[in-house]
Amino acid sequence: MTDLTPLQAIGIFAGIPIGLFLLISLLVAVPSWARDARYRPGLPWDAEPVWFDGPDTARGSDVPEEAEESAARVERKRDGGRDGGGASAGW
Repeated sequence: MTDLTPLQAIGIFAGIPIGLFLLISLLVAVPSWARDARYRPGLPWDAEPVWFDGPDTARGSDVPEEAEESAARVERKRDGGRDGGGASAGW
């Protein structure tokens, strides 16, 4: 076996870990550099609106059944009917 020179030892014990750190940092940072700009607070919103879980028009109705049931519960509640729920059994 031959002895390592100081330059070889620095290259092995410092250069390889630093190189791996830089490689991993680059692999982590590149996807964020390639992404489109995102919304920043205080700037105007210029994207198209998206309605998640909107009305299910496949059933032929513009209003889903769940919304009709919820509206009916609200009306019953306004009329004084007890539907349960909450600590006092009424919401």
